Amino acid sequence: PKLGVAIPVYEGVREQELRPRAGHYPASAWPGGKGHVVLSGHRDTVFRRLGELGIGDALVIRAADTAVHYRIVNIRIVDDNDRTVLVEKARPTLTVTTCYPFRLIGRAPKRYIVTARPVQTVSLERVHNEW
Repeated sequence: PKLGVAIPVYEGVREQELRPRAGHYPASAWPGGKGHVVLSGHRDTVFRRLGELGIGDALVIRAADTAVHYRIVNIRIVDDNDRTVLVEKARPTLTVTTCYPFRLIGRAPKRYIVTARPVQTVSLERVHNEW
């Protein structure tokens, strides 16, 4: 919401799924579930403004008839081969990943990792029916 941006999310993180949208890592949980949700996208397209977000900012994922509101709790930069961002978490978590640095031309050596926790789940079907 802070950026006024809505980004489509598709299943998969291969090149064809990531241009020009975010991809849901298939081995991760689906938003609104109890597990670890992992989304990835390119720094020069959908996530070019990701670095403008900070701790405490909101992320909202709308899926089917539900909107899950997350609050950013951590931002870090890791090596491009760091797979710890994909491991299961003890509680529901959203991890958003992109290449870093944002303005580098060519292959990026690092990954920008945003971690968020769910704070609210809203039934969009219920909200729509109340209108």
